[in-house]
Amino acid sequence: MSKIIKKFILAILIVTFVIFLSSIVTAEPTLNSVTTDPEKPEPLGQVTVMVNFTGENILNVSGIASECSDQTKSCYNNTFFDMTYNSETGLYTTTFTLLDKQGITDHIQWYFNVNDSGVTYNIEGGKTYLNIDTETPSNGNTDSGDSDSDTPGFELILMLAAIFLAIVYYNKKR
Repeated sequence: MSKIIKKFILAILIVTFVIFLSSIVTAEPTLNSVTTDPEKPEPLGQVTVMVNFTGENILNVSGIASECSDQTKSCYNNTFFDMTYNSETGLYTTTFTLLDKQGITDHIQWYFNVNDSGVTYNIEGGKTYLNIDTETPSNGNTDSGDSDSDTPGFELILMLAAIFLAIVYYNKKR
């Protein structure tokens, strides 16, 4: 009877081992890098995005570029795109144009949908900050940042008020 039990245990171990080896374990794809050309895009400029993923059988990659503002803490102007695989570089690439016409976008937030072996994974891709030059102030002053002269004419109003008060005071003394 012990010989039958040993054969039965051996058979169970062999079947378990075969089942264990035949099961397919797929790992979630990982995002290695996101680079843009230009590195810091201009507002309303064209951006080429290059993404490096590691995965077992990536079938396709698509994504969303959200134009965001740290000041307003909001994102808007979502651009949906499909990416093409470049076998020479091993990168997924796409090109699109930024849409913000109000000038409040300071970075792009990336989201990618990666189809790996028929399963779609949503992967957050981080931020790319835009190359924002200091804009002309709303008062039209284009000085080099001298804060004493940011509002032209304000001193003139104070000077005219002082002259008016001096004239009134002088006329009362007479």
